[in-house]
Amino acid sequence: MTISLESILLLFQVKLKILLNGFTKGESKKRFQKFFALVGGSVLFVFIYLWIFELLTVLASNTALNVQLIDNAIMALFLMFFIFLLASGITISIHYLFISSDLPLLFSSPISENTIFTFKLIEAIFANSSFFFFVGMPTFIAYGIVTHASWFYYPLMIVNAIFFLTIPVSISFLGALLIVRIIPASRAREFMAILLAVVSLGIWLILQVVRASAFDRSSPDFNPQNIEQLGKISNISLLNLLPSTWAARALKGFSELDFSLIIFNFLPLLLLAYCLFHFCLKLSKNAFEKGLIGSKQSVTVKKRIGARKRKTGALPIFSNFFSSATGSILLRDFKLFTRDSRQFTNILMFAAMMIIFPFIQHSDQVDGEFSLYRPYLFIVLFGAMSAVQLSSRLIPLEMKSFWITKLVPQSGLRIIWGKFLLSFSLSTILAWLAVLFISIYFGHPLRLQILALFATLALSGIFSATGLLFGIYYAKFDWDHPKRMLTTTGGLLMSLSTFLGTGILGGIVALIFVLGNFLELSAQFIDIAAAAAVIIIALIVVNIFNIVSARKLEKLEWSL
Repeated sequence: MTISLESILLLFQVKLKILLNGFTKGESKKRFQKFFALVGGSVLFVFIYLWIFELLTVLASNTALNVQLIDNAIMALFLMFFIFLLASGITISIHYLFISSDLPLLFSSPISENTIFTFKLIEAIFANSSFFFFVGMPTFIAYGIVTHASWFYYPLMIVNAIFFLTIPVSISFLGALLIVRIIPASRAREFMAILLAVVSLGIWLILQVVRASAFDRSSPDFNPQNIEQLGKISNISLLNLLPSTWAARALKGFSELDFSLIIFNFLPLLLLAYCLFHFCLKLSKNAFEKGLIGSKQSVTVKKRIGARKRKTGALPIFSNFFSSATGSILLRDFKLFTRDSRQFTNILMFAAMMIIFPFIQHSDQVDGEFSLYRPYLFIVLFGAMSAVQLSSRLIPLEMKSFWITKLVPQSGLRIIWGKFLLSFSLSTILAWLAVLFISIYFGHPLRLQILALFATLALSGIFSATGLLFGIYYAKFDWDHPKRMLTTTGGLLMSLSTFLGTGILGGIVALIFVLGNFLELSAQFIDIAAAAAVIIIALIVVNIFNIVSARKLEKLEWSL
């Protein structure tokens, strides 16, 4: 079946009328909100243009490397766009294809399947390009002005952008197709929205440190390491294989009318975009026939049976644990936790901060040995916050069904340990991933990595137990938002205890290091003593807090 260009244009004409009617018809309040959003977007467009123009102008003033620095900056921006578009593209693909409400209506019209899915894919590409438009277009305009590009550069940059946008959406569609074969499309959209929020936070934090003054040799904020790092971007061989690099170099080819750059970069970009688009078109038709697209539920009975088989085929040691009271509580709470995407968003935000904040810190040479430990302070702090937040919500998370837990014929200590293990496991995994990533990236010694792993392990245990204690005493079972799961007093006290507990434990470790250096002990002995101290303290605190929480749980009276 062929694709009707006339039908596609007609469908877009309908979409355009719907968009215009949103500004001219309907409630005045909604029309004002849309107009205000349009004005805000225009202001953002101008602000981004001025910011990028200033940055590129400063880079152009570095006469030794001006061309290479500008090209590398554009390459880095394209890579940032590519990562963001991949994350947002999955959410957009799920929304416009897998749970689209207008597909049944479109299939009732005299339009071919190829035309309908071509329209939906193009619609997803346009829907995914809003961020790219407000940030990318002013960047490319500023690039053309700084490099004194000819007039034909500007229409060609739009063509280059369109083909570049096609690639991440197509790849995201393939990723979304794999995801919805495992979990329902509606749930998949929630999880990908969490991923998009984390990626957006990371990009925002990165942009906070990208200032023109940091590259200006006459500015007090000038940092020669920024120029050195920016100059090395083009030497990364892996970037040459990414479409973002092709698009950046094609943009340079259009600005300089360099046919070699156009042939070896824009043509591969065009070919890849064409192949991916048609591949997605074929797969979308096949997915619709199997009920994955346009269906609210994508988990089939066959997959559920397979999941049961995998569960029954588990190792005996895990089967025995999860069949116990503690293991059953852990599994039940994990399911409750994963059903609310807001909980995952909160925890993943802390995980993102653990990794991102060490990169945006200002490094001073006078710090000496302390500069090695400073990146881990963020991991320790945010790891503690994630552990206490997660565990404190495992009691009120049950809401008005908490009375069922009270009726379980098991001791309160078993229930508390089940909840503790869930919070302890998740927070420890996130903290350890952050430690390994940061330590490998900065090339820290192995002894420092091991000490950081022990410290985060101990803190995860201490604050998981602390959070449960506050969750028992200050839980609210009629909350409507995760921030209201504890009383105001409980939330304040929990925050204060997090900072106080982290400070006390950090002070104990610092005291051990000071005493060890004063007594001229070896570094290995000091590390072992510090690790042993935090583990012993953690074991004592966890057991005491869990016992206190269990006794309070057993005495807690439940009433509707």
